[in-house]
Amino acid sequence: LSSRDRALPATNPPSSYLTIACEEFPWVIDIRPSSSSSSPYVTVGDVLDGVYRGLRHHVSTAEWENASPNTQDRVRESYHRRCKRTQTHRDREVESKNGLRRIDWLGKSTMFMGLMPGRRVGQWIMHV
Repeated sequence: LSSRDRALPATNPPSSYLTIACEEFPWVIDIRPSSSSSSPYVTVGDVLDGVYRGLRHHVSTAEWENASPNTQDRVRESYHRRCKRTQTHRDREVESKNGLRRIDWLGKSTMFMGLMPGRRVGQWIMHV
């Protein structure tokens, strides 16, 4: 996307915050206007960057322990696939040592299909 497109409001009317949920994972991603931007509203770029950062977080012990055995198996498989896709052996070792990330919760559902308004004000549902 161009920098002009990234600076557009993410919603109409513009909003000062968004909460993104996805049925694939048990947490939400909170999006606020970037501190480097003078914009009082959430931009397209804020959403893209926020989702990226939110999915790069490490999985907490509590999140892992609360997952069902089937979910743990699916997440573990996704983690191993992600590590295998790294370009170099050194990067693969580093990524493996860093452990599970929230992106692994998506399993094979990694194509972004969009956001739809949720039931609450400011809530959006991410479809993958």
